[in-house]
Amino acid sequence: MNITKKLLLTFTLLILSLIVTNVISIFSLSKIGNNTDYFQSNTLPSLDAMNKESLKVLSIRSRLYLHGLTEDQGGMDAIKQEAIKLYDEVYAMHQHYIKDLAADPRDLELSKKTLADLEAFRPVMAQYFKISESNDRGAIIATMHQGGMVAGKIADLINDFADQVAYNSSLVDKANQESSSLIHRSMLISGSATILATIVLGIFGLLTVLNIKNRLNAMKDGMVAISENLDLSHNLTSGRQDEIGMAVSAFNSLISRYRDWETDRKSTRLNSSHLKLSRMPSSA
Repeated sequence: MNITKKLLLTFTLLILSLIVTNVISIFSLSKIGNNTDYFQSNTLPSLDAMNKESLKVLSIRSRLYLHGLTEDQGGMDAIKQEAIKLYDEVYAMHQHYIKDLAADPRDLELSKKTLADLEAFRPVMAQYFKISESNDRGAIIATMHQGGMVAGKIADLINDFADQVAYNSSLVDKANQESSSLIHRSMLISGSATILATIVLGIFGLLTVLNIKNRLNAMKDGMVAISENLDLSHNLTSGRQDEIGMAVSAFNSLISRYRDWETDRKSTRLNSSHLKLSRMPSSA
């Protein structure tokens, strides 16, 4: 491998290491982005839906209280219709939650329990309206008192909503922990990869530079020795046939050709001298 290819390989590996670290960072950011998107599209609406459903159940309870305190039949009918309408809205909202917003099997399980308690609450409401319309104050107070028929069902629903809110909040905490862990892990991997690539490429580049320097110094010393001693019989060691090796080989070829030319020139001069001597008249 010649010097140009070595340097090109070094820069290529450096660029690849930077690309890899950037890909790791982009992947980590995309995971965090997915968690954020999921929180905005599912978890946040889930928490909002649970809070709205819980408020509507509390509104139903207030309507039931008001129904028990009202003596006018027209007013009682209007309050009853409001309570039933609120119930239908809660029921529809929770069906939508089960269909579109349930986060996982555990959340779906909690949602189905809430739906079952909602369905069980409907006949209790109907029974309460009969008691309320009979103006039996004692029975009304008993059903609305803690542990009573209506109060117990409403407490169950409030607890159901609280459980779902707590579970979805735990999912948010878990997602935040995973995001923090992912950020820390990606930073660690990216930093380690960058440091490792820098060390490896630094060592490779240093060895390449030292090798070039040593070979250039050897070539310079050989040329200086030849020029000072005029020893044309000495050849430099070319080594690998990279740019330096090819330069050394070219120099050796030049010296060899010059040596051959010098040999031929001396041989020609010697032959001319012999020829001149042979043509001189001999003494008597």
